[in-house]
Amino acid sequence: MVREYRKLGEQCAKEGATFEVFLLRLVESEMMERERRATERRIKPAKFPVSKSLETYNSLDIPTLNKKLVVDLAVRVDQTSGKRFGLSTSTFRSCAKQAGKIS
Repeated sequence: MVREYRKLGEQCAKEGATFEVFLLRLVESEMMERERRATERRIKPAKFPVSKSLETYNSLDIPTLNKKLVVDLAVRVDQTSGKRFGLSTSTFRSCAKQAGKIS
């Protein structure tokens, strides 16, 4: 929170946001940062070879994949869950399966 409060305070002041909105944004920012760090802490001891996301996934591996449809599904997943992070490869594959493009 210490790193973000000034920047958020200035942003909220420019927007004319209430103090409650400022606090909400500050707490949301802290919660997202804590979740990001917790994920990093869990991934590190697992010693996964590489962290992958939807943005780095090589869609050429599956030539029949409709990448636009998968990205649209991924955005819906993010909106539904409320998360603002990149999708994992497993989530990407799940979205692709929903699109009916891979088994």
